[in-house]
Amino acid sequence: MTHFWNPKSVVAWKIEPSDENNEQAGEGPAVDGESVPRGVIDGLVLPKAIRVYADMGTSGRIYRLFIPGMDLIHDFFNGALFAYRSKPSAGKGSLSGSSFTVTIDSDKLVVRPQGSTTITTDVLQFEDVIAVNHGDLTMHITVLEAKPKSCMSRAGRRRRDIYLRREEPSNILDLASTAFLHHALGDLDEMVNSAECPTRTRMLVLVNPASGKGQAEKLYREYAAPLFKLASDRFIVETVMTVSSQHIRHLGMDNADKYDAFVTCGGDGGIYQLPDWQYLFKHLKLGMLPGGSGNGLSTSAVYASEKDFYGDIEGFVGDFNAAMRLILRGKTTPLDGAIIKSGGSAGGESCIGFLNGTWGFFSDVDIESEKYRFIGEARFTLYGLWRILRLRHYQGRISYILSSDMKGREALKELPLDDSPLWTTEEGDFAGVWLNNLSHSAPNLLIAPDQRLNDGQWSLRCPKREDFTFSKFAKSSASVSTGKNTDMAPSWVEKCVVAWKIEPADDEVMERGVGFCIDGEIIPRGEVAAYVSPGLLHVYAEP
Repeated sequence: MTHFWNPKSVVAWKIEPSDENNEQAGEGPAVDGESVPRGVIDGLVLPKAIRVYADMGTSGRIYRLFIPGMDLIHDFFNGALFAYRSKPSAGKGSLSGSSFTVTIDSDKLVVRPQGSTTITTDVLQFEDVIAVNHGDLTMHITVLEAKPKSCMSRAGRRRRDIYLRREEPSNILDLASTAFLHHALGDLDEMVNSAECPTRTRMLVLVNPASGKGQAEKLYREYAAPLFKLASDRFIVETVMTVSSQHIRHLGMDNADKYDAFVTCGGDGGIYQLPDWQYLFKHLKLGMLPGGSGNGLSTSAVYASEKDFYGDIEGFVGDFNAAMRLILRGKTTPLDGAIIKSGGSAGGESCIGFLNGTWGFFSDVDIESEKYRFIGEARFTLYGLWRILRLRHYQGRISYILSSDMKGREALKELPLDDSPLWTTEEGDFAGVWLNNLSHSAPNLLIAPDQRLNDGQWSLRCPKREDFTFSKFAKSSASVSTGKNTDMAPSWVEKCVVAWKIEPADDEVMERGVGFCIDGEIIPRGEVAAYVSPGLLHVYAEP
């Protein structure tokens, strides 16, 4: 056998093709029989694990991380002693210092003083973990943990950083950190067994500094940006401060192929302003950080994902860190949308809605109160009370298809014909129409407590004008945050629908009000028709 066939025992290697033509002519490198991207590759052998890197420029993606399940995590923690520190502290009685043991339970990590089986120094719930880093022999775990309502603050989530320094150095610290993170995220087995190349999520964050009270930029820089930096092993984040709705449209059009996810930090209108929804929503994930007045999507995503609100639903669902946790955990769930046609079912332009649709009193309040957005979400209630004292008439015809009438039928692919027996029609003098795809329109507006992100229906309320008195509106406003706003006159009762049509009775009706609004944005006045399209996009939320 010639000498070049003699095997060499190595702990690391690098392959650097020097001839691009030869590289292109061949099949390129392979690991375990599977192709790896061409270019420079290097590998590192470590106990019980192998990592192979492919040179992919700024993406720097890992081709494969071989980890034998939980064995690596247990090898790192079991029988070892750690120096422990928490910032801020874990709570009353929490200690920092050396000689602590760490155990891994089914859903949490437990820190105890050496030799104790009953005293607990700290408990980290896996569902709260959003980043794990390492350096200087220390594992750094970042959590966004739930905090209950107190006399000093609302319920929500707070950031806490835990540092575990192993007293005996370990050569598997980096692998144990990666394995622990993905175990906490719940995708360790999937990552180990998958033949797919794990890549970082390319994310474009659109921050609207003018939204709501003008706090979006400050919230993003103080809370979100540092957390994205800690999670840089999973996210490549580019942040843009938007200057107008047109700016958002151009950003969406120019960058759709460059990113895996769009995140908006501002009001709900940022979603409506994204262009080319058919392409964008098919290929991209969508996240929302609450920085505006309404924040309906971020609030509803938190409401659908959390198990407990710690005595303060409004505070918890509106918490910035609670929404941030959903994005950093990386799980998504389908969100229904509605295909809306202005000008009626026969023609006109089409657009898409995900949050809510309003007509009459409700759209007037939404749009006309915009000048008072500096007071935040309170603008809706205060302006609504003023507007009801000068209530306009909205005569027209409201038609809808109940979701209960669609049982056993496929979801709609288009609007049924006007003479279809599926339609139910009401005519008269209305106060307005309020359609909701989500549980919340704002943290203090729990409109449809039973509404889910992907239940294939929207909730509809179309109260008659005679049922829309000041006292009834005040009663509704006072109880809506708890979802008890269903004890109203019959025309206030929620209907679950899969399609609807709004036909104003005359031009005068249209001129007196704003017209129809979808997701807080005005669309042309006149007849509007829509149908629900299930699972139109994926949003960051717990399934």
